[in-house]
Amino acid sequence: MNEKFNFVFCKYAHGKNKNYIKCANCKKDMCPSVSNILYGKVFKLPVIKQIYKLISNIYYDIETKRYENDYINEYEIGDMKHIWGLKSYDDLSSSSGANIHIMNDIELLYHKDTEDYSISIETIYMFELKDGDIKYLKCLLDNFTKWMDEHGYRTDSRVNLYEVFTYGNNINTHFKTIEECYANFKMLVNGYCSL
Repeated sequence: MNEKFNFVFCKYAHGKNKNYIKCANCKKDMCPSVSNILYGKVFKLPVIKQIYKLISNIYYDIETKRYENDYINEYEIGDMKHIWGLKSYDDLSSSSGANIHIMNDIELLYHKDTEDYSISIETIYMFELKDGDIKYLKCLLDNFTKWMDEHGYRTDSRVNLYEVFTYGNNINTHFKTIEECYANFKMLVNGYCSL
C-alpha cells in the first residue's frame, strides 16, 4: 500500500463520485488533491521556498520583538504578575520553580490593567483512582492555605453571598484582594469535593 498522504479536495474522495478506494490507491505525487499539489509541487519551487522562508523569518522577528517588549522577568510580563504557584510535575521546562512562563498546577496572578487577582489550575490530568481529582484539589488548596498563612493573609474570609449567586463566581472570576481569591477557590474546592 502507498504511504499515507493528504487527500483534501481530491477529486476521487469528494464530490458526486466518491471513491475512497481509488483515492487510497492513488500515488501520492499523482493524486490531484489541492494539498498534494501545493506541498508536492508548488512549495518545492525554489522561489516559493525563499518567499516562505522570508515570511517565516519576518513573522518570527515580529513575535520575538513583541515578546521582548512584553517580558520583564520570569515572574512578570507587561500586564500580568505571577504571585504564587506550584510547578506542574510534568512541566518540561528547566525552571526550578513556578513562574508565569511554565505549566503550573495552580497559580495566583495579579492583573495590572484591572488591578485584581485571579487563580487558575491545571485541569488536563486524568486520574486512575476514583477520588484522584478530589485529592488533587485538596492538595492544591492545602498548599495555597500554607502559602497564605506563611505570608500573613487571612484564610477565614467568606465569599460574598450576593456576588456568588448574582454573578456566579467561578475559577475565571477576578477579585480585588488575595483573600477574596482564596475564599472563592476554597468554596469551589469544598463544593466540588462534597458532591
